[in-house]
Amino acid sequence: MDMSLFSDWLNAYGQAWETHDAERIGRLFAEDALYYINPFAAPLRGRNDVIRYWQGIALKQRDVHFQAETLSITGYTLLAHWTTTFQRVKSGKTIHLDGILLAEINPHQECIFFREWWHRQAMPFE
Repeated sequence: MDMSLFSDWLNAYGQAWETHDAERIGRLFAEDALYYINPFAAPLRGRNDVIRYWQGIALKQRDVHFQAETLSITGYTLLAHWTTTFQRVKSGKTIHLDGILLAEINPHQECIFFREWWHRQAMPFE
């Protein structure tokens, strides 16, 4: 997999997040994908779990701005740094997320394994 193919995948992921398009995010993942929201949570299992998760996220966030930078590609394993800023729908607070993601993409450009580590900052501070 070359850098441009992963950049396309990562850009599609970010655009789907910004537009609250859970179905589009789902199409980026294989039917049997494992998606770890954080290192302590059990993984989401499969595309349908990913879609349901992102449908819930869409109800809680507005005005999402996503940026990412590819750090490394080894075979089909990809590492990226990402940041996101959004407003919580309920409180109106601005949230900043800063994270790293590790993804394994199959030859069909579907993610089969996804793990992320992130930290959040709320403004004003919570």
